[in-house]
Amino acid sequence: MVEQYEYLNQSVNAAAIVFLGDSHTQRFKVEEYFQGYNTVNRGVHSDTTVSLLARLDRNVNNLKISKLFLLIGYNDLQYRTDEEVIENIKLILNRIKAEKIYLLSMLPVAARMKNINSRIVAINDDLSRQCVGTNADFVNLHKYFLNETGGLSEKYSLDGIHLNGSGYLLWKEVIEQKLR
Repeated sequence: MVEQYEYLNQSVNAAAIVFLGDSHTQRFKVEEYFQGYNTVNRGVHSDTTVSLLARLDRNVNNLKISKLFLLIGYNDLQYRTDEEVIENIKLILNRIKAEKIYLLSMLPVAARMKNINSRIVAINDDLSRQCVGTNADFVNLHKYFLNETGGLSEKYSLDGIHLNGSGYLLWKEVIEQKLR
């Protein structure tokens, strides 16, 4: 995907609205959900903050970006501490060359994964504070996807982690005003 995105970036002539992240982003058909906008999806399945940092210049910073929506961090949870995830996201935010950045909160996972959900909440809380006074606005997607037990609502998920069509429609509805 890194090579493919690098090649595709050569044909993006106008300022783009970029969606960047892992499989959540890669599966989001932004060109179809946001017709009439110059949207570009640069999500990569299984991406972590470390691999995203490594591909940032080849896949993102060689574009003229009016707005960038970033959702990353879930795949790091099995490899890194919360502090490492937060520090890497801060590095990404500092390196992105965009007029406006929207840092999207990590989404919840199925309620049975209580430890992961508590880490996601802690990371989201810290990141929301980190965005104050920066070029990045924090967008709390997390709260829209919760069920009554504090996990990812089954109506928005395929497997307790990834979103289904209803989940992507909700994501679209939450952020659509920010594209204008």
